[in-house]
Amino acid sequence: MRQRLQFVAECNRADTVFTERWQPTVDSLADYFRSHGTRNERMTALYLKGRVHHDLGEAPQALDATVCAEQPKLNPHIPKMQACMAEVMGVSPSQISIKATTTERLGFTGREEGISAYAVALIRQ
Repeated sequence: MRQRLQFVAECNRADTVFTERWQPTVDSLADYFRSHGTRNERMTALYLKGRVHHDLGEAPQALDATVCAEQPKLNPHIPKMQACMAEVMGVSPSQISIKATTTERLGFTGREEGISAYAVALIRQ
């Protein structure tokens, strides 16, 4: 799998235009590295997945996300999160809105058993 990721990354560096036939390959890479890869491999796979959608004409224009968590406090990390998402999506950080909230001790997030997130993206075709 890592060799496939390297191959796709090299093709992207060579300014290869992604077509629809690349989409399943990149989607499977992103899914694999989401659960098995290192942090850098996950980021590379997500970046490539974003490039495929961009090259297919599905360019993201804006993102509005809300993260629900009791702990950790996310507010100090939001600017870095915005910058990371903007880089992956190929937009400016001002087009990314990330908010943090709690569930007031309700549900699994309130019991600090997990974190939930909700997002809406504006995509131009």
